[in-house]
Amino acid sequence: MQALDRTSIEEIGIPGIVLMENAGRGTVDAMEQEYGTVQRKTVCIFIGPG
Repeated sequence: MQALDRTSIEEIGIPGIVLMENAGRGTVDAMEQEYGTVQRKTVCIFIGPG
């Protein structure tokens, strides 16, 4: 994953913050498909490095 991030940032020119925003949005979308809306709910997500 780190290699893909590095390629996206350095070679394609996608800012790292955009990658993080897209990852966050994708996480929320997946959660809502599985559990329904997460709006107004407390959610805790544990992640690893990079």
